[in-house]
Amino acid sequence: MAPRENFLSLIRREGFEYIPVEFILCPALIERFKKETGSDDY
Repeated sequence: MAPRENFLSLIRREGFEYIPVEFILCPALIERFKKETGSDDY
């Protein structure tokens, strides 16, 4: 299934192969994450 077909079937609630997700932190949260976990790979 092509990414476009996957997205359209996800919206239509017909099933999907994967859910497209993008996770981005603002610079302040990245620094806090680094401080609390010791890792920069969130």
